[in-house]
Amino acid sequence: MFVNPSLRDFLWPVFGIQIAFSLVGIITSIGLVRLHQAARKAAIFLATAPLCILVLALLVLMAAARSTHNFFFVGAFLIFGALLVILTPISIWWLIVLRRDDVQSQFR
Repeated sequence: MFVNPSLRDFLWPVFGIQIAFSLVGIITSIGLVRLHQAARKAAIFLATAPLCILVLALLVLMAAARSTHNFFFVGAFLIFGALLVILTPISIWWLIVLRRDDVQSQFR
């Protein structure tokens, strides 16, 4: 029995989650400018959570592509893979910067 999900049904929730993270990022950036400790912690969260969701989305896309033998999933898989390749070094950099002692002391 093959599951035949529509690519659109899969992508809308994923794009919605990414837009929600973008809005939280805008609010966090205001807090970072004002040197709030909660904003620093939120930025650390925003450096890791979207990557975890992106990896999960890639795994679901791979499973859906294998079960349906649908080539329409290839484009979405390549886009999400490219996002993962681009966002991983940026997230690692933010994790390193925001966890340094001199940066943490500025937010206290």
